[in-house]
Amino acid sequence: MLNTLLTKFVRWIGYDLGISPNQVTIGRLVFFVPGWFLWVYMKELGDFLGIWWQAVGLFALILVTIVILLDIVDGALARETGQVTQSGKVLDPAIDKFITYTTLILFWPAIDHTALVVLFILDIVSTFLRGAKNQGANQFGKIKALSQNISKLFFGIAVLANIPQFNVIGNLFIWLALLMAIISVGIRTIPTKKNHL
Repeated sequence: MLNTLLTKFVRWIGYDLGISPNQVTIGRLVFFVPGWFLWVYMKELGDFLGIWWQAVGLFALILVTIVILLDIVDGALARETGQVTQSGKVLDPAIDKFITYTTLILFWPAIDHTALVVLFILDIVSTFLRGAKNQGANQFGKIKALSQNISKLFFGIAVLANIPQFNVIGNLFIWLALLMAIISVGIRTIPTKKNHL
């Protein structure tokens, strides 16, 4: 059912509205930046507007989550409409990495620094290898991205609800993402039988 809804949504965006995959990708960045700043300045904005800062933070978290979910759309739209381009293959992962790590850095005091730094390095290596071999993300890379995104929700809830224990769960997902990144990079670097033929 979810696949059917996604297909209908993608077709509506691509065929009815005439929006290209690259426009979706850039649109994600356009909406992400205000969400990021809302989170950074949520306490000041809450005081200025005379509302709970948690309300500003919740709005920022929802906005960034929607931006993250739209990552599914640009790739599906490119495949559905036959608009897979070289610029899209570079633009999409570049904006994904920017959104992922500028969000995770917000939780620097709570996040496992070692795991995050190694994960970042492996992510860059994986992106480079994907480009060099002209490949898309493998299943482990997709699980890695999902784990990273789930971790953000737990770190965000830990801040908004003042429940530090959620940081532990967030870090477990960071370590899971790291494990998936190691496997993903390993698959790309270990020679296969095809390479020897």
